[in-house]
Amino acid sequence: MGELLIPMRRPLWLAAAALLVAGCSASGHEAAGGTPDPRPFSGATHFSADEARALHRAEEAEVGACMERRGLTYRTATAGDARRDAADSPYGLLRPGWAGSDGYGMTARVLAGPPPDPNEAHLAGLSGRERARWRTALLGGEEGREEFAVPGGPTLVYSPDSCVHTARTEVYGEGWTRLEFSLQHAGNEVIERTYRSPGFRGAQAEWARCMREEGYAYRTLEDPRDRIQRMLDTARGDPGRLRAAGRAELASARQDLECQLGVDLHRRVAEAQRTAEEPVRRRWAADLERFAGMREAAVGRARHMTESGSPPAPGRS
Repeated sequence: MGELLIPMRRPLWLAAAALLVAGCSASGHEAAGGTPDPRPFSGATHFSADEARALHRAEEAEVGACMERRGLTYRTATAGDARRDAADSPYGLLRPGWAGSDGYGMTARVLAGPPPDPNEAHLAGLSGRERARWRTALLGGEEGREEFAVPGGPTLVYSPDSCVHTARTEVYGEGWTRLEFSLQHAGNEVIERTYRSPGFRGAQAEWARCMREEGYAYRTLEDPRDRIQRMLDTARGDPGRLRAAGRAELASARQDLECQLGVDLHRRVAEAQRTAEEPVRRRWAADLERFAGMREAAVGRARHMTESGSPPAPGRS
């Protein structure tokens, strides 16, 4: 299996969007308007935008505290677009009310650009040796790295002494990194099994037929985004091409949503996932239960920090 190295900083919403935990209903929670929003393991630990923002602030604060203890300056980074990213579907399903104004959210992300790095100016004023020390404190160095192999999956390599890992432990609790990584793998397995299921493939074929009748030669739910991404890649900052990509995105997304709703795609994908995830859920039951408890505690700590300005001491598990 391949090796995955994850010592870098990343917005919390990105991690949150990838995390998948046990739930109480088999088909997933409901999006606005009552449309099913299927996610692996029912999306019970899918973080809302508010939760993601609170957790990001807590994690960044702990990173800053860790760096300060090491005599280093760290300026906390703002989160990305938590609302849009929390709404992203692992199956490419669209939410009613969003497609008409936001499309797939792709052109808007390009126009917004990446979040600014608040530490860029500070690092520019350091010597090469000082920058290396700063980055090693934040992300970890070559020495002291640990490996964790998911059974039947990839290998995680991380630095327990890094401020990134220290902060995540303070916010989420001991053992979170390995548990998170394991359940990312389990969730990906659910998605892959769902994609391969007859129920999903049949529903997707009907959606593709509907799109074809409206002039869109798509075969899979990923195809519309791939087309828009190609347009954005060729635009290369050209205002006219960006506007054209934005118009094409809105038109495609509106028709995409209409066909999804027309073939009852959200409900059918939820049903396909319910069957596909059963053996995976049983295999990971104990880890899913532990993760759900850690998630609840982490959200509570993050909200407490938002209200009081400092988090209570985390539980160790």
